[in-house]
Amino acid sequence: MESEINIDKTSYSDHIIDLYNIIRKSSIFFAAFCVIWSFQISDMMTLWIEIIPISDGNYENLAIYGPYEWLSLRWSLILLLSLVTTLPLLSIYIYRFSRLGLYSNERTWFMLVLVFCTTIVPLIIIFLWIYGIPVVFELSESSLNSDSIGIRYDAAALFSIALGITWILVIWAFTIIILGLARLLGILETGETRFRYRILAISIGTLILTIPSEYDGLRIILSVVSILSADKISQMIPVIKNKQEITYNKYINL
Repeated sequence: MESEINIDKTSYSDHIIDLYNIIRKSSIFFAAFCVIWSFQISDMMTLWIEIIPISDGNYENLAIYGPYEWLSLRWSLILLLSLVTTLPLLSIYIYRFSRLGLYSNERTWFMLVLVFCTTIVPLIIIFLWIYGIPVVFELSESSLNSDSIGIRYDAAALFSIALGITWILVIWAFTIIILGLARLLGILETGETRFRYRILAISIGTLILTIPSEYDGLRIILSVVSILSADKISQMIPVIKNKQEITYNKYINL
């Protein structure tokens, strides 16, 4: 009996070490991407401003009302770009970490979730920045434009709107991954544990506190709806009942 407990403790310690290595490697890549994007961010911001149809090559209707806010926005974009760029690498590490403890149907489902959250979602973000958001601004200007009224735009606010949409998608994707992995590993057998509520509360609270001020009035609604939808998607996982007991017996019989 003592040897069985030692085997279980050893396996648990190995998992903790593997998880620590994933965090360490991801942090290194994240820091490296921050350095890379910091040299490219100015050109990318200028290019995006040119894509938006509100300037038409004339930047007189754009203004920066808070230099500190503009500097803070630049660093926020660098961090968010680095996080999105790190997502595909993080998905590979997470899949390698979890695949040995998953059954074939669970492994397939989780691989699809990782591909969607860490590859498709970043592509959706790129599409929104290049096509979706400029179209929104074009429709907005066409409905508000007047020959007798001059329109001036806060450049920082334009980026904050795009940044808010991107941040919501990133937190939404991370919530799906965390809850899905927790269910696969048997942590959420019933789906009603305190761990689940904590993840939902942390995700909703993070969005409420970090969504830009341009979303005031929709802050709580967007946060709750996006995170609850992530929870519903994670519940689609084909979890095998009594997985914790099966996994424990598997380690005992090694």
